[in-house]
Amino acid sequence: MSQSISQKFTPISLLKFALPSMVMMMFMSCYTIVDGIFISRYLGSEALSAANIVYPVFNLLLAVGIMFATGGSAVVSKKLGEGKKEEAMEDFSFLTAVGVALSVLLMIATLLFHNQISLFLGSSERILDYCNAYLIYLVLFAPACMLQSLYQSFFVTAGKPRLGLVLTVIAGLANAFFDYFFLAVCGMEIEIIDPVVDYVNMMQEIFDFPAIKKLFANGFTMCFDAMNAVTGPYAVRIFEELLGARKGSVVHARPLPDFGGLHPDPNLVYAKELVDLMFSDKAPDFGGANDGDGDRNMILGKKFFVTPSDSLAILTDNYNLIPAYKNGIYGVAKSAATSTAVSRVAEAHDIGYYEVPTGWKYFVNLMDSHRITFCGEESFGTGSAHIREKDGIWAILFWLNIIAATGKSVEEITVEHWKKYGRSYYMRFAFEGLDPAVADKLMADLETKLPTLNGKIYDGYTVSEAAPFVYNDPVDHSSTQNGLIVKFADGSRIVYRLSGTGSSGATLRVYLEKYEQNKLDEDPQKMLQPILEIAMDIAEITSRTGKQHADVIT
Repeated sequence: MSQSISQKFTPISLLKFALPSMVMMMFMSCYTIVDGIFISRYLGSEALSAANIVYPVFNLLLAVGIMFATGGSAVVSKKLGEGKKEEAMEDFSFLTAVGVALSVLLMIATLLFHNQISLFLGSSERILDYCNAYLIYLVLFAPACMLQSLYQSFFVTAGKPRLGLVLTVIAGLANAFFDYFFLAVCGMEIEIIDPVVDYVNMMQEIFDFPAIKKLFANGFTMCFDAMNAVTGPYAVRIFEELLGARKGSVVHARPLPDFGGLHPDPNLVYAKELVDLMFSDKAPDFGGANDGDGDRNMILGKKFFVTPSDSLAILTDNYNLIPAYKNGIYGVAKSAATSTAVSRVAEAHDIGYYEVPTGWKYFVNLMDSHRITFCGEESFGTGSAHIREKDGIWAILFWLNIIAATGKSVEEITVEHWKKYGRSYYMRFAFEGLDPAVADKLMADLETKLPTLNGKIYDGYTVSEAAPFVYNDPVDHSSTQNGLIVKFADGSRIVYRLSGTGSSGATLRVYLEKYEQNKLDEDPQKMLQPILEIAMDIAEITSRTGKQHADVIT
């Protein structure tokens, strides 16, 4: 081998030696040309543009391979020339391993951040899906491309350029064949699915879009905060483009990886910008917000907030105003921590009513067995059987449909509901960042204490029942315990539950409810303050956690 490298070259012999390498480079250059021909012919110009945008990633991989191959060939050839064959083989093996390892790392990084890479390289939103698809398929072959680059150079070093040429030609022909086979013969293509279109079509089948559109045409105003989360494009399409809300009614509409620094939780604390607007003199007629994945919602009117518990009850009471539900609904379910407001609606309409543990699977069981159509939970989640899940935009469209059908404001609708059914004053208090051991001990001791509370009187409130909440699923017959409940003779309730969804440590959530038939226009925090003090006392929250006040109140 060293002899072949050290032999005297003539122009003819040099050409014979170099020609295979020249042909190899020509074939490698043709890879992208061949891909482009087939992509443009069978997938169209947008797919071709996408391929050209992301191809620099392949060039980067090729450049790294050539770097290792060129430098490595020099090292290996030197060792071979010195007669150190074993060292040359070790160097060759090491360089190959490092090259493959780097290609695998590049492949993994690209698979994890393909969306960001495509945007960085210049992709538009229009062809982003094409870019991502082509990029993913491209990097899956990164290790093979790296090996090809390395071996082509090392074959030349070994005095066998023709072998490298043969492999390159075979690879090029295989690339062309599979391009033809998958695109022309099999009809393989990248299908771009626009979920916004499909979702809009579904909503138009459920709600009275012409009535809502007329509402906006008559001057109705709204502000929807998408919180830089997933529902932004849906909201712009539905509220502004289809229903005619004024441009700019949807704020923070562009989905961002970090939500633009916002905390995408639609409540009075984290949706502060929207809340401040709705309680100002410049408030629009309606305000709404969704969370990060679009399954929760917050409803506001002018200087008026609707609790998730009241929202579920009001939607259920007005189901007959919605085209898709005018023939009736099966029933409704709520989580145990949610107020009992919807129970009175279910009784009035003679429909099924269920109280379940926290967890969406319990709602799904009831939906699939046609026991319920609507469901909701205190954490701003409302849903129906249309997708067997919580749906924030669905809930907002439901409210807009009710407003369009009745001609009444959010506040008027809610107050009339209270006059008809009474009002459940309701609030949620979250004590966050607790030591998990402390929180677990608090709940364990409280559960032991519950049987001793029956009949006790706290500041005029008599305990009628105190026990863990146990749910026996009517569908799969499973039994689940979730939370601790203290009930009072006047219908008031305290619900204690541990949650792992806080920012850090354990979160103790305390849910308070007080039912009133006459006092309908009082401050909820003032009405619930005596029960809050009782809840703090019973669970010994301050002495056990050191917290005198909740971290988040909603």
